[in-house]
Amino acid sequence: MLPVPSEQALWIRRLGFAGLLPFYALAALVWVVPGLNWPAQLLLLYGGMIFCFVGAVHFGAALFNAAMPRGGVWWSIMPAVAAAPILLTPPVFGLPLVAGGLILAWSVDQTMLETVLPLWYRQLRDYLTAGAVLALILGWLGAIQIH
Repeated sequence: MLPVPSEQALWIRRLGFAGLLPFYALAALVWVVPGLNWPAQLLLLYGGMIFCFVGAVHFGAALFNAAMPRGGVWWSIMPAVAAAPILLTPPVFGLPLVAGGLILAWSVDQTMLETVLPLWYRQLRDYLTAGAVLALILGWLGAIQIH
């Protein structure tokens, strides 16, 4: 179970888990309606937006914490830079790339922000990253069945 030290942290946790719902709804649609491309495309777009969002956490951390490593500020823009061309690819290529990007972002957070972000948030990211990556891979498996 995740430690939740404050009311704000509880809301962050709720919003984080609610953010997994579109991942799974879209991944399910890829399988349930295999003739349509838009569920896989929308899953790719949503995953790309979340990839950008988790990078931006570093920028926000730098705004409020002087201990933030300079590399973290540079890293904060990398997901957006990487996501832009990925989002132009077909889902059969883009979905595993976004999944890999989320894993990379998670590993950067767990190392670079170890002393900057609270433990409860880093633990929450474990669950959210695993959940998002699983949904992206499930959606990708469905998308490759179409092609």
